[in-house]
Order: sequence, then C-alpha cells, then structure tokens
Amino acid sequence: NANTLGMGAAYSSIIGLYYAYYEKKILNIFIILPTVAMVALSGSKKAGIILGVGIFFLIFLKNLSRGISKVSFSKVIISVFAISAILFMMFNMPFFETLTDRFTLMMNIFSNEYAGSSTEDRYAMMLLGLDIFEEYPLLGVGIDNALLYNPPRYDYLHSNPFELLADIGIVGVCVYYWIYILIAYRFVKYGDFSSNEYIISLTLFCIFLPMNVAYVTYSEMTTYLFLALFYYESVLLKGNKEG
Repeated sequence: NANTLGMGAAYSSIIGLYYAYYEKKILNIFIILPTVAMVALSGSKKAGIILGVGIFFLIFLKNLSRGISKVSFSKVIISVFAISAILFMMFNMPFFETLTDRFTLMMNIFSNEYAGSSTEDRYAMMLLGLDIFEEYPLLGVGIDNALLYNPPRYDYLHSNPFELLADIGIVGVCVYYWIYILIAYRFVKYGDFSSNEYIISLTLFCIFLPMNVAYVTYSEMTTYLFLALFYYESVLLKGNKEG
C-alpha cells in the first residue's frame, strides 16, 4: 500500500532528522535520503503532510529549546518564513511533482471543483459517518459495522473520528480519545523545551493527532506503540516537574 509505505517513510525521516539535528548524529542525513525519496515516490498526500509538518516543527522548536523567554517575536516570524521557504522550494522540486500535483488537485474541493476521486471519495465517506452518527448518536452501530453502510469497494470510512462516531457513538469516542486528551494536557502543563525527548515527542504527537482525521488508526498496531511512547513521555514530564 503506497500510503502505508509513504507514511512509514515520512515518520522515519522525521526521527532521522531529529537525531541529525538535535543529537548531532550527522550521518543520519544520508540514512534519511532514501526515506524522503520513498515519500516522494509514494505520491501519498498524508506522507507529504507528515514530512512537511514534521520538518517545520523540528526546526521551529529548536529555537524554543533555549527558553521561550529568550525568543523574540521577530525571531519567531523570521523562523516561520525561513522554514516555509525551505519547504516550498523542497516540494517544488521535480522529484516531488506527483505529490504536489495531487495536493493542488485536492485543494479544488474548497472551490466545488473536481478534487480527484481519492479526495472526493474520502469526503463522501466522512459524510456517511456523520449520517450514521446522527441516526445512532449514543453507542453507534457496533465496532467495525460502519462498513455495512459503505459502497462495496470500501470497508472503512477513511477517517478515525468519523468511523468511531459511526461505530461506537459519542460514548465510545469519549472513552477512546481520553488518553489523547490526557497526553495533550500533560504536554502543555509540564512541557520542557530544554528536553530533546520532549521536542520529538511533541512533534510526533502534533502530527499524529490531526492525522487521525485522514485515515483510520484505531485498528493499527503502530497507533498503540505511539500512544505508549507519548504516555511514557508525559509521565516523565510530570515526574520531573512534581518530583
């Protein structure tokens, strides 16, 4: 599956960049070149978002590692523009042409023009999830049962929150996402920008959480590996601040 390979390569690229940029293990630059190439060749929009947002966060948060009070507003603005320019030039290289063409096509959905079968099908599946949720708002239709309402060629709704709303209703969604809320709360309350481990955890969390909207994650083993790592980091942060 191109999406799965692309997203895995994108996460690997972000972690490799972290070790090269934060831990000064420069050889990782050469290791991540094949994974960045895999992102480009996969043509996966989700992988492109993970890679672009991850690079932005890692470079931007590097400025905060010296202490928020020491970072002026002008430096923040300059950093944002500089990182954005780097990403713009990177994604406009011929190597990323397939990926950028798919992004351009996807943007048509905001102007009621044809946005490509992939985007329009996913949008239709999200609307279907909302329709099911409206009919069975409390407990849904049962785990993995939303597929019974789908066209034959799809067996899921392409979006974690929309599928869970349809499958297990608002009660189930609240139970499922409480761990995300707890981790986010601790990351905000106990965050330590002088800790490299916190920065990479925050970066991955800020990518992983909104990406829930783009694909179904509750059935993926990697979801619970990520959650375990995020939760462990939140426990360490709390212990360091309170201990």
